[in-house]
Amino acid sequence: TYLSYNIAMDNNLNQEHYLAFQILDYVLCSAPGAKVKQALLDAGIGKDVYGFYDNGVKQPYFSIVSKNTDAEKKEEFISVIENKLQQLVTEGLDKKSLTAALNYYEFKYREGDYGSYPPGLMYGLQILDSWLYDESLPFIHVEADGTFKRLREKIETDYYESLITEYLLKNTHKTILIVEPVENLAEEKENALYEKLQAYKASLTRQEKEKIVADTKALFAFQETEDSPEDLECIPVLKKEDIKKETAKLFNEEKKIGDKLSLYHDIFTNGISYFRFMFQAMQVPTEYLTYLGLFKNVIGLIDTRRFSYSQLFDEIHIETGGMVPVVNLYTDSKDLSKCNVYFEWKVKTLESKLQEAYELSKEILLHSVFEDEKRLYEIIAELKSRMQSDMTSSGHQVAMGRAASYFSKAAAISNEMNGIPLYRLVCDLEKNFDKKKEELKERLQTICSYLFRPENLMFDFTGSRKAYESFAKIVSGFEKELYTWEKSVTAGIAIGRIRNHSIGTLITNISEGMDLDTAVRKYEQIVAPTNYKRPKAIYTKKMLEDAQKKITELGYLDSLPRRFATLDDISVNNILFSNKDAAKRIIGGNDIFGEMMKEAAVNPRKFSKVEEIPVQNFIDNVLPTAKEIEVLVENKH
Repeated sequence: TYLSYNIAMDNNLNQEHYLAFQILDYVLCSAPGAKVKQALLDAGIGKDVYGFYDNGVKQPYFSIVSKNTDAEKKEEFISVIENKLQQLVTEGLDKKSLTAALNYYEFKYREGDYGSYPPGLMYGLQILDSWLYDESLPFIHVEADGTFKRLREKIETDYYESLITEYLLKNTHKTILIVEPVENLAEEKENALYEKLQAYKASLTRQEKEKIVADTKALFAFQETEDSPEDLECIPVLKKEDIKKETAKLFNEEKKIGDKLSLYHDIFTNGISYFRFMFQAMQVPTEYLTYLGLFKNVIGLIDTRRFSYSQLFDEIHIETGGMVPVVNLYTDSKDLSKCNVYFEWKVKTLESKLQEAYELSKEILLHSVFEDEKRLYEIIAELKSRMQSDMTSSGHQVAMGRAASYFSKAAAISNEMNGIPLYRLVCDLEKNFDKKKEELKERLQTICSYLFRPENLMFDFTGSRKAYESFAKIVSGFEKELYTWEKSVTAGIAIGRIRNHSIGTLITNISEGMDLDTAVRKYEQIVAPTNYKRPKAIYTKKMLEDAQKKITELGYLDSLPRRFATLDDISVNNILFSNKDAAKRIIGGNDIFGEMMKEAAVNPRKFSKVEEIPVQNFIDNVLPTAKEIEVLVENKH
């Protein structure tokens, strides 16, 4: 259900009103935390509130719309709006919000950037806003320098409050429109149409039916008939010589800011600087991709350490021409199966405001606070509403992206972040917010730690060389503000200098794209025991004898092998004979020191004075009485 509060204005030939009510729409309804919008949300009247001022018709109108609400709340809807407007007139509008709104529209006016639409077309359409209704005034809204100057001067007066009083509160030319859904309405209309057509068909004579069939065939024949050469010549056609042979020049220069890649584009921008902080996002786990799509709809619309979200929005438009978070995918032109995902923070600002734009960007990216549960719910509910509208109007694009996700890696990632999976996540969070709010906050914060790391960072700048040099100096310390640097200070040497460790080498190799098997093999080579073989024994025979003596004196010798009993716990007194291998399993047959003694180093020089005897003597006299034999091979050859 929609509730819409609509007010008719005077006419669109008033230059100041043409812009002033756009500014009021920003302050009252469109900006995050706008006063009337927030009052309706706090009252529970709708989950998505927005306003618009249509100044492209002879009699403009101003509307405040609440979506996903209840028709029974109509009176409360009207009351909340009018009470809040009266309160704003009494207390005065926030001058900073008015300044931010005026800056926002003036920046757009001076920039003249209409995205994919040609500027000439857009200027032509704006000219028609006045020219259609007075042929002597085609340019009054295009030549707006003076209008912006006068409106800026009136911020410190009660001009905007008086507009609210005269045109919004005292104006009796209003309507309250309720758009309420009716279950099965489409089906009922289809059935009614079917019955109407059946009745019409039944009323026709045979000759009338045959005429309809003949007219239809004639129409199809006309549609399939080729146009005459004379008609075809009337259609403008490009000739080969009209197409330039030269490709468009690319303005890409690879530079460095510190050790980070920076792309510079030397293009005339009329004093406006465009820059992006780009963070590679391929290391974000797959299960977080859908939350990354949600993250870009949250960042910049919540509180930070220094600003509330409404203050933040004003600061952005006072200091810059806008800041926008996006997630872009870049496919390898030589191998379409490969792609890179980047989270990008896009900023446009005047050259003189680069420092302020950087400080605001840093505040948003590094110090956003995800703890305001009420605000998070408002964003999710509004996002659900906007996605529903987009899917209704552009369902073919949603279906196309979904289909492409089955054979394209880039499309699969894009679908996960922007398509049906994101919509399902948003619906689930909106429905079960109380149960899932803690997980939501944790995941949003975790994404920050995955993204905002110096190893992910690169820069992109478009503007004059002088502005780029200033930008490079301003952001030169940015990487040391990021997650890895910040945490390394408190993590200690083991983590802070992890690149100096064997495991750090493994992590680095994997993060730089090395094949997993190759990275593991290199790691195994580093930690192989042969690389850690000691040049000398850990203990000597003398050290072992001293240790055994001390342990025996303390009475701990019998405690060393203590454990749970097993079938091997047979005393040597129970055995008449055992071979060498079996002796290890017999109590009293050996002990821990006996085992360690076998590993003790032996100095070969101690055998230099050993008596030599003939082998036959050894066989006849030594072997029969020997309990154990060890062989030492001297390295003489």
